[in-house]
Amino acid sequence: MSPHPRPALTLGASFVIGAVLGAGASFLPARQSDTAATAAPAQAPVRSAAVDLQSAGASADAPQAALPNASELSGFDKLPLEKQIEALKRIAAGRVKNEGYSPGIELWIARMARELSANQAAALLEAWPLGKEDDEFMRATVAARLAAQDPMRALELGKKLDDQRTMACAIAALAHTNGADALRVMAEIEESKRGKVWENLAREGDFKTGGSFQEMAAVLKEKPALLKEMRGGWAMSRILGMALTQSALNDPAAALASARELGAEIERLAPADNGEGGRDGRRGSGNRGGPRPVSMLSQMIQSTLSEMRATDPDAASRFFDALGEKEISPWMHSDEAITRFQRQGIDAAVSFAEKQNDEESMRSAALGTWWVLAQRDRSAAVGWIDSLPEGAFRQGVLTAVMIDAWNQSRTWGSTQAAVEAGATLGSETTKMDYFASLLSDRAFGMGRGSSRAELIQSLPINDTQKTILQQRLAPIKAKETP
Repeated sequence: MSPHPRPALTLGASFVIGAVLGAGASFLPARQSDTAATAAPAQAPVRSAAVDLQSAGASADAPQAALPNASELSGFDKLPLEKQIEALKRIAAGRVKNEGYSPGIELWIARMARELSANQAAALLEAWPLGKEDDEFMRATVAARLAAQDPMRALELGKKLDDQRTMACAIAALAHTNGADALRVMAEIEESKRGKVWENLAREGDFKTGGSFQEMAAVLKEKPALLKEMRGGWAMSRILGMALTQSALNDPAAALASARELGAEIERLAPADNGEGGRDGRRGSGNRGGPRPVSMLSQMIQSTLSEMRATDPDAASRFFDALGEKEISPWMHSDEAITRFQRQGIDAAVSFAEKQNDEESMRSAALGTWWVLAQRDRSAAVGWIDSLPEGAFRQGVLTAVMIDAWNQSRTWGSTQAAVEAGATLGSETTKMDYFASLLSDRAFGMGRGSSRAELIQSLPINDTQKTILQQRLAPIKAKETP
């Protein structure tokens, strides 16, 4: 390939790359917890949250009394339960009216929860009605506070209220101390409820895992029903993967052997090729016949690699190189290309991509490579595309342009953002290739409700180019025999 710039930038992209490659990655927002509040200045005035409340006003259905003032908010834990509920209802009403909490309100909610005792948190959860989207963040924050103080109490309250999010907070708190204990407790939850608890646990994006991988593996062998619950695959793989990290840093060969042993047991009880190969229980659907199924072993190793890269990226790359083909999920190549770019420059990332044996893996590595380059010098990254020969690498780069547009605009799946990104590309040939790539894969939900012809007509290209693009994308018709 032609010479290329050599920037370096720290970036993790597997959360978007999984979906781009049809791996079925789930885009669940991480729960905003006390972490954000802890990082904020200790002297930050609570009055800013009160101002947010006053400006929010109240909805037509909200109580007509005045919204809480700064002094009431700062002494929330001193209020009687009925006054606390009244204040929270008004805050929730303001969220509905303004279609979301402001940063000031979210900060206050996190701080408010940290001041609650276990008894106060439990009382609020019991008194606060379930099933309202507008109070989900608030309720989850209070549940996390209770779980941090008394996880078993949170678990039992979640069972009593049939509140899977509170149960998930309890499991996350238990996992922080000992993942094996968390798995044992999960196995005791009613089977019909566990799927939803796993789904909610996957949303607890900041939880950590304590204890040994071997102990957790032993629990899973004792409780094989857990291995069959692929709906919990992502959350379970995170618990296991984080626990495997320390072993992988100390003795990577032994860690990989342990992971493979458990992986074989998982595959025996819950084969990956069962229609639930993706992280969120869905098959991917790429434009090249669909991706390889993603096993729980691959997901677990992905979590391990993510943790290892934060500690020792060189060790993570060595661990990656020791993996077998079936242990590597498609999006892993993107993160690995990014890591090699950071450590050794773009040539190392390109070389890594070119060594891949299949197009899907090469596309993934190319995607990660271009992504890093574009963050440092987008004009150089755009110009580089013109020099790339046709093939899987170039195709992965074109896909990266689309993903980068969505990331920059914060509009995942937006047709407008993707099309506007194409208009910024360099040569007319690259633009046409990009738009052809865009229209060849409708797996991203772009242009929903529109035909391909309608989308072509909306592109920022001239009529001649639109005709060429229509012909290029038209299905090949077999010649009629005389």
